[in-house]
Amino acid sequence: MKKFKFVLVLVIAISMFGCVEDEMIEGSGPVLVSDIKPNEIMSTGEPDWIELYNGGSESVNLSGYSLADTSQKWVIDNLTLAPGAYVTFNCDDSNVPNVSTNFKISSAGEKITLYNASNEIIDEISTPDMSSQV
Repeated sequence: MKKFKFVLVLVIAISMFGCVEDEMIEGSGPVLVSDIKPNEIMSTGEPDWIELYNGGSESVNLSGYSLADTSQKWVIDNLTLAPGAYVTFNCDDSNVPNVSTNFKISSAGEKITLYNASNEIIDEISTPDMSSQV
């Protein structure tokens, strides 16, 4: 009987205290599953650049997708990425469609975010401080 009471108390305690709601970080949202991912980022180059990779089995229309640093957002226009393919965008602040973003990547480190065409976060990467590498 003592064993049964112990198990009953344990079950009640777990049901009351065992499940805790995850804490959301303010300003962040859920990150969606996507075949498009940032593959490489260079923050100490001339120019800096971001490479995206399509890890899926189908082509993905990137029109309306966007890349952002901590202060600017840049929208991709009229570009399709084949399965297994890569595309590289210069991050040199020149804002050339499908070639160069309207921001540079800070060598001191910052957050880079990839959004889909519905403005939902696909991926976020915090680049490390590379200023001593320059």
